[in-house]
Amino acid sequence: MAIIAFEPDPINLSACRATQERHPQVNQTIVPKAVWTSTGKVPFALEKGQRSKIDPNSMLTVDAVDFSQWAIKNFVPDDYVYLKLTVEGAEIPILEKMVDDTSLALI
Repeated sequence: MAIIAFEPDPINLSACRATQERHPQVNQTIVPKAVWTSTGKVPFALEKGQRSKIDPNSMLTVDAVDFSQWAIKNFVPDDYVYLKLTVEGAEIPILEKMVDDTSLALI
């Protein structure tokens, strides 16, 4: 079993890495990117580690990964994948894209 987490917020990323260091026996990877419907830069609002989110009104940008394409490249239909998706309001566009390109079938 492996845990893969995506975290673009530097405060939360630091907390994730601290947890990772406390539990080295757990197979975990932390990707310092936002999950989105395309790869590139996305406007992102930092809220001191709380409710940070993709925000079209933000001047700050972070790296993002097209999650459906990432899933297609990293999983096969026989994999057992459990997805917890908490991306402060971006869940619907991500899941709609995954339905459209059939990558949701991998989850």
